[in-house]
Amino acid sequence: MTKILISGGSGFLGSHLIPYLQSKDHDVSILSRKIQPDTPTFLWDIEKQTIDPAAFHETEAIIHLAGSGIASGRWTLDYKKEILNSRTQSAYLLYRELKKNPGHKVKTLIAASAIGYYGDPGNQWVDENFKGADDFMGRVCSEWEKSTSRFAELGIRVIILRIGLVLAPDGGVLPAISTPIRYCIGAPLGNGKQYMSWIHINDLIRMIAFVLYEDKTNGIYNAVSPEPVMHNEFMKMLGIALNRPIWPFHIPEFILKTILGEKAVIVLNGQRVSSEKIRMAGFNFLHTDLKNSLIELTEKKS
Repeated sequence: MTKILISGGSGFLGSHLIPYLQSKDHDVSILSRKIQPDTPTFLWDIEKQTIDPAAFHETEAIIHLAGSGIASGRWTLDYKKEILNSRTQSAYLLYRELKKNPGHKVKTLIAASAIGYYGDPGNQWVDENFKGADDFMGRVCSEWEKSTSRFAELGIRVIILRIGLVLAPDGGVLPAISTPIRYCIGAPLGNGKQYMSWIHINDLIRMIAFVLYEDKTNGIYNAVSPEPVMHNEFMKMLGIALNRPIWPFHIPEFILKTILGEKAVIVLNGQRVSSEKIRMAGFNFLHTDLKNSLIELTEKKS
């Protein structure tokens, strides 16, 4: 049994990860600004840079998921600052607390990042060595990763997962994309040729557990399925899964930019991301067929 502390554990990913780890007999607790009813909780405040030091007692692994939602609000200057600071300042708080307590037992830090790091490289395959983009998401991911990489200075094994588009019935990208299709008003966004590098929620949870257990894993890994698809193809398959039409016209880029502002890059940018590194480390994907995955996940939602 491993004692695991999760930051951001009350969010979408944590709601799937915590019961999975508990089913493996791990002792799981979370960091939150308020007590959570179903999970042992330690309080912290990222803005005030305060944390309950008892959170680290006997803790052997930290899974760092904290961060304000990329798609939650309009990208005003203030919200962009919140997106960045919620990630980097939370990591700094954890780092500072561990550094001043050299007797801690933390051996592993698993930290989230995102494939937004790569910007929009078009049809080109990208791996973990590809240069980060010089745009907002690229810079956020770069600073995010710097803030967690420094834990290696404390003798902690650090694994960073650049997470792709997560498919789940209750969160990630699927509910937002599915809603207009369910009402028979689904259509591809932009030119439809942008690549979508996706991952099934179950594979993502299993990957987090895999790098936790495998001491040989270290550094950055792309958390995406082996088979990215173009947006047009994704929408076609989702329409089949929902038994709804996908209209042949596309929603123009300028309309999306008018509605979403700078945040439109979330749906207009595409990344064709390789998962070869994590597969070479020994991870076995269970969900590689997009059509079957979408049918399974949309049936759960229905």
